[in-house]
Amino acid sequence: MVDMTKPFRVTFSNQATGSTESVSVDIPADEWQLLLDFASYADQLETTEFLRAGISDHCEITVDGSIRVTRDLPPASRLRELLHVLRPLILQSEPTSYVRVVGILGRRVDHHLWRGLIKGYARSFRADNSQEFFTAKVDNLMLNSEEALDLWLNGYEYHRDRDKRDRLAASVGSEVTDASRALFVDLLGAKVEAMLEVRDLVRWFERGSVSETEAPGAHRIT
Repeated sequence: MVDMTKPFRVTFSNQATGSTESVSVDIPADEWQLLLDFASYADQLETTEFLRAGISDHCEITVDGSIRVTRDLPPASRLRELLHVLRPLILQSEPTSYVRVVGILGRRVDHHLWRGLIKGYARSFRADNSQEFFTAKVDNLMLNSEEALDLWLNGYEYHRDRDKRDRLAASVGSEVTDASRALFVDLLGAKVEAMLEVRDLVRWFERGSVSETEAPGAHRIT
């Protein structure tokens, strides 16, 4: 008989009190395979020239809210390679998209500490999360947002969607400037870091197999 679930037992530890609490986790086989596929695709990110060069910021926001390029943008070939590897991880229509994978992890572990952890992963992935630290706005479009990043990815990089290209161009000009592109590249870099963190979480599950194991970072959650 085929095993229809992948069983785990996750233990949450409170470092301050020394107390622990365990929950049983059953991940359906099809969802477990999606998690493994996601981790495999995310592994490929580390082979890209973009990551080998190190993830670092390419721009900064000045006091007047404008964008200043502080580091040369990666060559077009390096960016194309990254976008190709990112495709099954970042496009929400893909079964192994980050959003879907985080959704699986969030609903399969029934514990409030875990839900808080996953909520943090979901928040850190969104380009809008950067608005906690800075804003870059052109006309009525916030550039450091999921909306603007989607317009760039699907208007210029992935699908060449004319409507999205025109909507972005209406705010930033007839063509995307190096400054805007630098911001979008930095937002992508933040997404890559979030993907690798969730990849590590999936690998932690994989190493745990069916044995009881302590949730990664749980000792830091109080």
